[in-house]
Amino acid sequence: MMRRVLVAEARSVAGTRQSQALRLAGRIPGVLYGVGEDGARDSRLLTVCRKDLMREIRAHQTSVENTLYDLELNGETSRVLMRQIQMRAASDYVVNVNFLRFSRGMVVQFPLKFVDEDSNVVLKRGGYLHREKHFVKCQVHTDDLPPVISFSIGQAPKNHVFRLHDLVLPDGLTLKAKRLDAPIAVIKTF
Repeated sequence: MMRRVLVAEARSVAGTRQSQALRLAGRIPGVLYGVGEDGARDSRLLTVCRKDLMREIRAHQTSVENTLYDLELNGETSRVLMRQIQMRAASDYVVNVNFLRFSRGMVVQFPLKFVDEDSNVVLKRGGYLHREKHFVKCQVHTDDLPPVISFSIGQAPKNHVFRLHDLVLPDGLTLKAKRLDAPIAVIKTF
């Protein structure tokens, strides 16, 4: 597994004016939070390079929030997940990004990807896939996080309902849901 590294710098002052000055200088403000190495919860103000951050967001798109990073801050390295990426409404300009310290056993949201649509007879004849869920929450027991959870719909008949219990998860993931019979997608016709 390739380690992805982001370098951050500590900042001591929070506020709108200071954050705007950082953005003008090519830095994006953020916060590192969660349970630290000593078991205590804390948060630290930081900044990351805008170009480095945008490269990662473009490379991973919808799976960026479940990509594991090594965040280097003041000589310390923390395993983190990106959280709460705030963007301007009319552009892809990142305004703020926060990082959550990663630990095994935490719950992470993964995007669902439906595959084998081109081999489904109903979809070829004008049917469509009605998605009920775009993401699924899983408890993580590994450092090897998949970018997406893939699900094959190739042989399903019309009006077939795909449910959470039909998902085959990679090793190290456990589904976290109140109802395992909840629908995730339905193949429909007009």
